[in-house]
Amino acid sequence: VTNRRPLGQPTRHTAVLLFLLVTFTGSDASPIETNDELADDVKSVCYEQLYLEELAKLLKWNEQRTRNLDQISADAQQYKIASLIADRMENRFLYMVRCHKFRRLHQENKAWVGKANGDVTAPPLVISEHIGVLKATKGLAKTTLKIEANSVHGNGNAKNNIRIQLTQTTGSKELCTAVKNLTQISESHDKIKLMQLKNVKLSDRKAMEKNLFDKHVTITGLSSCTAAACYTSPFTTAITNCARQATSTLTGA
Repeated sequence: VTNRRPLGQPTRHTAVLLFLLVTFTGSDASPIETNDELADDVKSVCYEQLYLEELAKLLKWNEQRTRNLDQISADAQQYKIASLIADRMENRFLYMVRCHKFRRLHQENKAWVGKANGDVTAPPLVISEHIGVLKATKGLAKTTLKIEANSVHGNGNAKNNIRIQLTQTTGSKELCTAVKNLTQISESHDKIKLMQLKNVKLSDRKAMEKNLFDKHVTITGLSSCTAAACYTSPFTTAITNCARQATSTLTGA
């Protein structure tokens, strides 16, 4: 019995669109007319994973921006403390001026940074989650089924059936060819153009389920089965007329 799928074929034809609602410039900009060419060249699950990992790195500038704002606030507090403990009036005045300058800088940027933080928080979370799904899919796609070698088979006191226990093991056939550099996705586009990125295609998770467990178990030692050249029959049809050979032992692989 097998659940077949074409190995190595990407699920891009069933892709969904993730619109990155990111304010890259911090102001109302004109609509992006052309998409990032490298994003358009992503045509396999392996390409998709690498592209999203590199994109996630670029979006981390949001964290750095937040830290910079926090540093401005900390600097303002330091100058305030310095003004209070300064031993000379001119130093107190100088430190207090700097304190007010940093506070004003903090206030001017706080609202904009807060809005930008909200704009870029959701996409990285979605990207990170989807990268995890891709990694799991690639791992499960290598999983192969085999008949359990331990004593776990039987018929539960029935004389007309047998239950065969299957187990999973890691196979060697990859879902797609792994890539490490963006140039392996496209030789002509080796960088993500963040300012041109208007959408990213993500493989449909429902479609990715078809990539799992493309394996089968074959029972040998039978006779009288109806011969068919292709593996296109439902189970009940495929097993029609099958019987155990009188002098053979049933085996599975």
